[in-house]
Amino acid sequence: MLPLSKKLSKTKTIDFKIILTDQHNYKNFGKTLKIAQKDFNFKKIVKLDLNQKDSSSKSRLKAMSILINKLTLYLSKNVPDLLILYGDRAESFIAGFVCVNLNIPICHFQGGDLSGNIDEKLRHALTKISDLHFASNYMSKKRILQMGENKKSVFNIGDSHIDSLKKVSFKKNAIYKKYDLQINEDYCVLLFHPDGTSKLKNKEYIDIILKTLESINIKIICVYPCTDIGYEVIIDSLINKSKSNKKFNIFPNIAYSEFLNLIKFSKFFIGNSSSGIIETPYLKKPFVNLGNRQNNRLKSKNIISSKIKQKSILKSIKLALSKKFKKNLKNPNLFYGNGKSYKQAYKKILSNINNIKVEKKFNEIN
Repeated sequence: MLPLSKKLSKTKTIDFKIILTDQHNYKNFGKTLKIAQKDFNFKKIVKLDLNQKDSSSKSRLKAMSILINKLTLYLSKNVPDLLILYGDRAESFIAGFVCVNLNIPICHFQGGDLSGNIDEKLRHALTKISDLHFASNYMSKKRILQMGENKKSVFNIGDSHIDSLKKVSFKKNAIYKKYDLQINEDYCVLLFHPDGTSKLKNKEYIDIILKTLESINIKIICVYPCTDIGYEVIIDSLINKSKSNKKFNIFPNIAYSEFLNLIKFSKFFIGNSSSGIIETPYLKKPFVNLGNRQNNRLKSKNIISSKIKQKSILKSIKLALSKKFKKNLKNPNLFYGNGKSYKQAYKKILSNINNIKVEKKFNEIN
């Protein structure tokens, strides 16, 4: 969201604020609040701590209840003309819930996408309580309209990830040096989020993945998962594996431009991050998509879906590294726009911000 956020923050007629919460403020996740503070004036950033203690359902729900309270207090005193929300995160849905009760219009990005897991429910629920919709692809726009939204408030502009991707400089020598890689050393990138709400399942999944990656002869750069229910067992397994095997390098957070550089020069990307679906076609890199979390998204031909079983993962990696599969990387389907979605969103926000009606009408499709 950085290109759009910067453009809005520089507009004199707009008093732009960014509310940062959840893992942005957690030290053990790299405290990415600090990255935002480099890009924006301190006065533009509102920090709301949730104090989530662990990855249990109870702790997650308690954190969301804290968010309801803190957002209600802040938004009641600083009533915005529009709140911009993104994706399918629980904290985005909570922010939308607060806005509905405070009569604040909502602009939602990435509605109508299909993914999997708990995200599926949260995303579509957020679509229904939002007023202005920016879809990432043509199929998502169609689904938003199927949900009864007014066609005058739904726009297919592409995905904002591609806006940021187009602004990244790719420098192989610099990224290899920073991440202690030998030039031309083979490595892959792993990012695996909780897949379901069971600690036992997530523990089983990550251990299968790590055992499988251990059997191939390359270095593995691992990034912490998000704070969804079950994240702790994933982090514990990553840390333990890095202690027993030096091929595994673990990072709580990696800056976006560096993350894309690492994927660009890797042999393949593996996990269940939306970045694998959205960004890798533009980087022309194989993505081994594990499990159900992203399985329903619109996919390009550079993506290989795999069950979280050792044989299936090994077979997928072998395919990703094959000469035959390289043909799929030359001209992958680019479903998520051309990197200029923020310009379209900016114009639509400015032209609609004073005319948004929060009363909902369900529009039947004939």
